[in-house]
Amino acid sequence: MAVVEPMSKSEILIQLGKILAIVLEGKEIRLEEIDPSRSLYEDGYGLNSMDTATFAAILSEEFSSDPYMAGEVPQNLGEIADYYNRIRA
Repeated sequence: MAVVEPMSKSEILIQLGKILAIVLEGKEIRLEEIDPSRSLYEDGYGLNSMDTATFAAILSEEFSSDPYMAGEVPQNLGEIADYYNRIRA
């Protein structure tokens, strides 16, 4: 099993932004436009249930876990970054 180097919150946010940009590909959003405090749902990025499932699957693949499977419903990328910092501490 490979050793995973700890990532800073800013490094995690960059990775999360890249993943969100992939999920939102058809919605014409660029990586540099992603705001970690903006809501992932409704009036924010507008993730629907299918988008959220895709997002969670990619998170699980990239980080070997995801907050959704842990019973959390993060509202923004900042909360997801905090989740990864918390579980890796």
